[in-house]
Amino acid sequence: MARKPPPPLPPPAVPFVRRAPFGEDPWIVGCVGEPALLRECAAKAPDFCDLLEVRIDLLSRGGPDGPVPGQTPDPSLGMADPEILDCCRAIAAQGLPILATIRHAAQGGKWQGEEAVRQGRYYAFAEVAAGIDSELRAPGGVEFLRRFKADTGCHTVGSHHDFRMWPDRELPELMSLAANAKVSVYKLAAEIENRWAIEMAQRHIRECLDRGLRVGIQGMEPYGMICRASFIRTGSCCCYGAVGAELVIGQPTCRWLAEHTGRIGPTPRCTQASLHKMVYGF
Repeated sequence: MARKPPPPLPPPAVPFVRRAPFGEDPWIVGCVGEPALLRECAAKAPDFCDLLEVRIDLLSRGGPDGPVPGQTPDPSLGMADPEILDCCRAIAAQGLPILATIRHAAQGGKWQGEEAVRQGRYYAFAEVAAGIDSELRAPGGVEFLRRFKADTGCHTVGSHHDFRMWPDRELPELMSLAANAKVSVYKLAAEIENRWAIEMAQRHIRECLDRGLRVGIQGMEPYGMICRASFIRTGSCCCYGAVGAELVIGQPTCRWLAEHTGRIGPTPRCTQASLHKMVYGF
């Protein structure tokens, strides 16, 4: 027996008004990695996000469930760069800026090729993108991010991902790399697995702000969802959410983030007090 589709969500209490990413903090980043979904976004830009991250590494291989690096992608499933560019142009023309990302396999993506080729693809997307996301620890990553920003005028997100734990011992190096790369945003996505990790993440946000670094902390399970929304109360500049299916385990939807950060309702639902109660029980 076929399942019935879920009932439509009620309209938000307050209309969602987009903010300028890399400008007015905080902002919501929607993530797209499936060809069909990107085509839908090109026809009608999604609501509840201020910036749309286009995961070129996933789109080229047919989506998050496409072949892993080292396997040959099915060309009938993946999207070629010209079509991705056309979709990005259509989305940007509707007033939703684009963040182009070609995530390396070493940090959870599907790109596993020469770094010079990846960097060349980033330059090809500079005409349609408001910014790009590349890893701080990629080969030549700091120099590339600094040069790309100077060459194109695009914003840059220097990122690091740890799917195992909160990388407390690596934070001084990551902050130094971000500062040397002169990135627009230093993004750290890491597992928030206990109270200690939450406290360390909040401390890291304060350290970055003290150094003049704009930082976006993206928590992952088990406390990832509520941390993404609540960390903006202590200075994290952005939170990432899914437009369609989640790209990482526990990724909230953009609408959930908009609701829980007060963008489409009268009161933010995720506050420091609610985070404290959830973790400590009082």
